[in-house]
Amino acid sequence: MKVEVYLDDGNLARVPLEGRGWVFIRSSGDADFVSKNREQDREVFIFTVSSSGDQDLLFQRQNLTDGRIDRKFMDISFLSPPESDGSANQTSNPPVSELGEDASDSRGANPAVPGDNTAAQNPMDDASLPGTAAVANTGEADQQKEYHSMAPEELERLALEFLANNEKRKALELLELISRKYPAYDNIDRVLFRQAQLLEGPGPARNINRSLASYRELIDLFPFSAFERDARERIRYIERSFIRVF
Repeated sequence: MKVEVYLDDGNLARVPLEGRGWVFIRSSGDADFVSKNREQDREVFIFTVSSSGDQDLLFQRQNLTDGRIDRKFMDISFLSPPESDGSANQTSNPPVSELGEDASDSRGANPAVPGDNTAAQNPMDDASLPGTAAVANTGEADQQKEYHSMAPEELERLALEFLANNEKRKALELLELISRKYPAYDNIDRVLFRQAQLLEGPGPARNINRSLASYRELIDLFPFSAFERDARERIRYIERSFIRVF
């Protein structure tokens, strides 16, 4: 469900969440976290937003009773401040009664073991993803526009096709687009793992610091992911082998 939040004159937005212990993770747009206030049984996150428009915000908290990680994805429409006609007292951010669905994550109870023929070894080898070869034949400008209109499953399949042709930079571009634009994608942990692998491996896209960041993001966001164990092993390897390189 989309939630409407009005910006005030300073482009500040107040986003309330019921309950305590929430932590802001990221936004699909330019919402920049400023602070968090506690109000009775809820927490109010304050962001600066450069302009009106739709963004997805990701929050998470840990249930200290059973260790479960709860995630909340909010589809928010940031709106310009309403014009005041003097007839009523208006607030820039009216109360939000519905904040979207909680998405408690219990991915992959049994993490992949390196060397086994598991999803973590070939995280993008998924025949269920729809084919998108036709898109790759369009003009470059049209491609960029098309990428932003494609579903995450299609983008992931296209990234796989680029990898099959050894076009690693193009594949990485699409994976990063998925992680920015679709944080609620069901297979975002797989995308982050493949993204980290591409950044770690040889080639023009190599960036060890960013690779580490992607592996760590996967572990932080998805502690029960099938890729969590492999991500930890890659971090240990990188820190042992490359710590003096970067």
